[in-house]
Amino acid sequence: MTPSERTFTRLLQSRLGAVALMALGFVAVTVAKGVASLPAVATGRGLVTGTAVADFIGDPWSFIGALAMMAFIMGAMSVINSTFNLLRTSSLLFLGVFAVMEAASPLISTRLCSGMAVAVIVLLSMGLMYSVYQRPASGSRRIFLVFFMLSAGTMVQYAFLAYLPVFLLGCVQMRCFRLRTLMASLAGVVTPWWMLWGFGLLDWSDVDFPAGFSIFSDLDTGDKAQLISVIVVTVITGFALTLTNMVKVYSYNARSRSFTGLLVLVTIATLLMTMIDIANVTTYLTLLNCCVAFQTALCFRINVENRGYIPVVVILSCYLILYVWSLII
Repeated sequence: MTPSERTFTRLLQSRLGAVALMALGFVAVTVAKGVASLPAVATGRGLVTGTAVADFIGDPWSFIGALAMMAFIMGAMSVINSTFNLLRTSSLLFLGVFAVMEAASPLISTRLCSGMAVAVIVLLSMGLMYSVYQRPASGSRRIFLVFFMLSAGTMVQYAFLAYLPVFLLGCVQMRCFRLRTLMASLAGVVTPWWMLWGFGLLDWSDVDFPAGFSIFSDLDTGDKAQLISVIVVTVITGFALTLTNMVKVYSYNARSRSFTGLLVLVTIATLLMTMIDIANVTTYLTLLNCCVAFQTALCFRINVENRGYIPVVVILSCYLILYVWSLII
């Protein structure tokens, strides 16, 4: 690399570069709130009739809550990386990438939505799973908590269903899958439903799978085109980075492979659900942005001495273009 390329690479690795990207993301979301024409998009509901996430909160509290949730998600991502050395680097580049990606989708970043709840619960679950690596005996309570949160989440957003088998496979990935952990996971799934039924707060006749719902029914042609473009770019980027990184990560030690393997499981599951459950796609988009941001930073870390800044610049440029598009439609 040339001296100027090395200087730019160090800037991307630095906290200054990451903070600048994070600030850009938050400012862009704030500008989009005031400038963009944003339709009210209904959120997908849960398995219990009449329940949904954040539908009852209006502006300005919904916008303030969205910024707070975005900051909380970034904090959770940072804690996971610093605690478990997930990306094998102390750089906060992934936070800046996530902030820019969120800004490109004002529909999900300018108001509270179920996708933020999905991202928070799944990130917390990933952190708990990482903490039980090779600890099947002492990790049962944390595994119970993971499945308790996911199962409770299905009541208000059915998208959580997709992550129950993912985290069961995660137990295998974390080398803690035993009969005891299987029983803990099953107990975690059953307990929130049993508690509500026991307190008389749940009638089984109210439980059904949502049908006939689509977020696209509330969007005009321009909004649909912009959202679909964001989805296509994110899905292609996610698959490309994940597959590329998997080849490189194979040479890591067993612990790093296991930790990155759980991230890959969550990323692939979210990518697949984004394509399969397209009617409820905004629910998965925030978590998908988290996963792709992690994968982008990992790709940069792996290829840092081989012009690794190029994929980062290309990705950021694509999302900035999509952001500008969201302002003018």
